[in-house]
Amino acid sequence: MHENPEAYVSSAKQLMELNQKREKEALRKEAAANKTTQLASEQVALLKESNELARKALAEANLRSEQERALHESNGTDVVDIKPNFFGLGANLNEAWRRFKKWHSK
Repeated sequence: MHENPEAYVSSAKQLMELNQKREKEALRKEAAANKTTQLASEQVALLKESNELARKALAEANLRSEQERALHESNGTDVVDIKPNFFGLGANLNEAWRRFKKWHSK
């Protein structure tokens, strides 16, 4: 039937080796793509976490600055009132107590 079966066997063997190499290369590429996808999703998660931490830090800083501003703001009432009275000066103890409580709660 065939003159030289060894040539056909050799060619079939080479073809199988080539197919095995292609399969291994395809598996390596697929593994690399999966690893890249995994790393990208981890990076996105880390970015979301860092953004959330930055938002919290900014909110805390804004809250602290708002508290400090409220502490230093007088709301139209002062501790010492200069108005005509028997001694010439008056002290607003309610405002002094309010400011002390704000300062102490800080």
